[in-house]
Amino acid sequence: MNDFEKLLRNPVVFKIMQAVASAHTATTSDIADAIPDISRASVYRYCKSMAEMDMLETVMHEKIRGQTRRTYALKKVTIAGDDSTNDYMAATLLYLREVHRKYEAYFSGNTINTKRDKLFMVSPDLDLDDRTYNELCDRMKTLLLEYESATPIPGTRKRNLYIMSAPDESWEVV
Repeated sequence: MNDFEKLLRNPVVFKIMQAVASAHTATTSDIADAIPDISRASVYRYCKSMAEMDMLETVMHEKIRGQTRRTYALKKVTIAGDDSTNDYMAATLLYLREVHRKYEAYFSGNTINTKRDKLFMVSPDLDLDDRTYNELCDRMKTLLLEYESATPIPGTRKRNLYIMSAPDESWEVV
């Protein structure tokens, strides 16, 4: 197990991720206030490690009396690219924890309305050759980027769309 996986499996790290995700951005002081059962020193140490491991990103830093105060956000997780530069299992767990946190917050809220919110989950089994599947992925990416970069207009609501791809358990390397 590498350092990233060890950190990711730590319950303190999960609490920090939940605190940052709930606030969207947070300083280490904000995080320590949100989880008082963890010492401030531990929160600072974990946040530093999480930033070094690209779990948190610094979105702002300012000097206050000679000290640097950092404001963190959760790092967006996109798994793609070269096998040698990605730890797929750890990144997948991080992604799934974030999805879990958002659904947990939604279902524990007072304004659940799955029809209004267009809540859906789908897991189609696609039987496609590599060329067709790559084409599908490219088209989805283009479409999602188009909508992601759109300027918000009054009356719109932010929505989360989660997409994962993996072969099913019957798939074998050919």
